[in-house]
Order: sequence, then C-alpha cells, then structure tokens
Amino acid sequence: MRTALIPLRTEPGNPEANFNRFRREMERLAPLHPDIVCLPECTLTGYLYEQTQVAQFAESIPGPTVVKMSDIARQCGVYLCFGMLESTPQGFYNTAVLLNRRGEVVLVHHKNVEKPPFAAGTETCSAQTEFGEVAILICGDLFARRVVRRLNPHLRLLLVPMSRCFDGR
Repeated sequence: MRTALIPLRTEPGNPEANFNRFRREMERLAPLHPDIVCLPECTLTGYLYEQTQVAQFAESIPGPTVVKMSDIARQCGVYLCFGMLESTPQGFYNTAVLLNRRGEVVLVHHKNVEKPPFAAGTETCSAQTEFGEVAILICGDLFARRVVRRLNPHLRLLLVPMSRCFDGR
C-alpha cells in the first residue's frame, strides 16, 4: 500500500485557492501511484472558529466539495480522505470523508471531541476496503480514550486528519 500524507498549506476561508493547491499536489503525486491520500482536517476551508464563517462554508454530504474531491479520487484512482465543514439538520460538524477509487463515499466521521460552533459526533465507524477494515478519527479524537475504545478491534488502518497550524491559537 502506498500512502501519501499531504500537509496541505491551507488559506483559511479560501476553498478555491486551497482546492487548486491540492489539485497541483495531486498532479505531482500521480506518477507515484499512491493508493491512499490523506489530507488535513478542514482541508479546503481551514479550521474556522466563528459560527458565521462555519455557516458560510459548511455543506451537506454529498455537496460541491465532495463532488470535486470525488472527481480527483476517480481521475487518480486513489482512496481519498479529507476533512470538511458539514452542515446537517442537527448542526455543523467537523467531518472527515473517505472516498474510494471510484469517488464513492465509503465512510463519514464526525469529530467526537469538538467545541462550538460545532456539534460533537458520538460514533466511530469503520468500512471494509481493499486494504481491510478502515476507520477515521479527527485530530483530538485520537487522544480521547472514550473515543479510541469505540474503534473496531479488527482495524487494519486508522486515518487521522489533523490541523495543527492555528494562527495565534
């Protein structure tokens, strides 16, 4: 299995520029034929703290971001894990999505250890892939024993998108 971890430099609140930067990285990586590409938490928007900003950029799944990322996964023939801001009837979530090589959503994880303006997820799920059972945690979830204990004990791969480049925080 060839894995590419991309610490994408994200400009907060500028998803188009961040997507273009990601697309260029994928063009550079494509000749290496990665099987799985993992991007940071809140990949295209950056980690936003203000409710108005989150509301501006949060989307449903599927939505425009998932469609664009699905196109990349399909074109490059990779599993793609990325973070995004999700809007649901229950509120906003800091979410990570795993797409398969056909660009299909195979797993969605809501960050469990999160503060407002986000709702906190309450589950850890996994999905069967060609690599075996795969799960996702997001950043702080990894350090919460109550969350880690809920993971499937038969996991083969755990993906953990993180964002640790906070301006002044």
